[in-house]
Amino acid sequence: ADIETNQTDRKKAIEALEALSFAWRGDAFEFDLKHRLGDLHADEGEYREALLRLRQAASNFRDVEGANAIAEDMRNRFRSLFLDGEADKLSAVKALALYEEFRELTPAGSDGDEMIRKLADRLAKVDLLSEAGRLLEHQVRFRLKGMESSRVGSRLALLRLLNREPEKAIEALELSEGEELPSDLEFQRRYLKVRAYGDNNEPEKGHELLAGDVSY
Repeated sequence: ADIETNQTDRKKAIEALEALSFAWRGDAFEFDLKHRLGDLHADEGEYREALLRLRQAASNFRDVEGANAIAEDMRNRFRSLFLDGEADKLSAVKALALYEEFRELTPAGSDGDEMIRKLADRLAKVDLLSEAGRLLEHQVRFRLKGMESSRVGSRLALLRLLNREPEKAIEALELSEGEELPSDLEFQRRYLKVRAYGDNNEPEKGHELLAGDVSY
C-alpha cells in the first residue's frame, strides 16, 4: 500500500500495522514497524502514540542499526512539540500529560528551560496554577542555578500566592535564594515575601523585611 501518495487511508494503515506489530515480536522487522508507526501517528497528530512507538523501537532494539537515530528523532519531535508550538493543538491538560510522560526528552540548557516556561505560562493562563507551579518547582530544584533560579523562583512564588498558598510562596523564595542579584529582582523578591507573610498571618515578619527600606 502506497501510504505516501494517499492511495491507502492512513488510519487503516495504522490499524493494519498495529495489528502486525502486536503479532510479530522480537526482531528487526518489529523495529521497522514501530518506527513506521511512529511516523504515521505523528502525521495524524497523535503525538503520544507516535512517541510511544518510537520509544519502544529505541529501547527494545538498542542493538539494531538505526536505534540511536530514532532516539534522536524522538528528542527532536519532543522539542518541536513544546518549542515550536505543535503541542498548542492539544488542550493544556493533555499537553501537560504528554510532557510529564516523556519528561526525560527535555533538552538540557536554555531550550529545555524555555520549553518548561512556555508550558507553565500556558497552564497559568487557564488557571491551572498548581500544575504550573509544579513544573516551575521542578525546574528550580533540579535544573537552574544562580540568578536564573532566583528569577524562576520569583515566578513560582507569585503563582503560589495567586493560588492562595503563601507558605509555599515563602518556600519557593527561600529555595531560590541567590547572591548579588540585580536590584530590581531583589526588590521584587522582597515584596513577594512581604506579601506572602501578610497572607500567612505573619505581618511582623514582613515588617522586619521592610525595616530601613527607604523605597517603602
